[in-house]
Amino acid sequence: MTSNHRITLIKPPSRLVLPLEPPIEDMNEIHIRPLEIGDAAKTVVAIQESLQDLRKFMPFAHFPQTDALQRTRIAKAMSSYWQGLDFAMAIAGNPGNRFIGGTGFHPRALNPRALEIGYWVHARYARRGIATMATRCMIVLGFHYFELERIQCGYDLANAASKRVNEKCGLKIEGVMRKFLGAPTEEMLRNGWEGTGDMELRALVRSDVGQLAWYPAWIERMRVYDCDGH
Repeated sequence: MTSNHRITLIKPPSRLVLPLEPPIEDMNEIHIRPLEIGDAAKTVVAIQESLQDLRKFMPFAHFPQTDALQRTRIAKAMSSYWQGLDFAMAIAGNPGNRFIGGTGFHPRALNPRALEIGYWVHARYARRGIATMATRCMIVLGFHYFELERIQCGYDLANAASKRVNEKCGLKIEGVMRKFLGAPTEEMLRNGWEGTGDMELRALVRSDVGQLAWYPAWIERMRVYDCDGH
């Protein structure tokens, strides 16, 4: 069930910056920012170059990918972001603003102060801890800046990589939603789909924050800029 709530913010964040210690390749920072129209072509390339990984568990990777479709999607996402309805964001590496993947907050809970995290990473940067770092940034953003009461994340039971990300971030298991996803098509199976359709749901609530050993250091490391650049 999807709710229609809006997260009211005086100045929505325009960018999160996390220094990398140590750097990954020549990247010294990760930037998490709202999607831009210029990300359309970068998104298509990143998905095409990551199809083998993404098609295992990400339904969107089985849909046609074109610059035009991505521009339409991103334009809608940008409008929703600045209205506080949904927060689709890009993960980018600095220097160079290279497109690494996507993350975001989505209103998939009935509590108006609850949001769900989603994420995906370009295959070139997989298994380097970037999804974990980005998810931790979003958790801090959610509790420390959005003042959320609950943050949740769901993943297919067969998705071991997402399970590891959730474990490293400290999200707690709440249960399994059986057959949460519809049955895959024959084409999806031929193209590498490995999902079970059963979704494990994990979450954190505000009172859990004190139990997260990594959280204080992340508040110190991460910088948040509002829409005025402050």
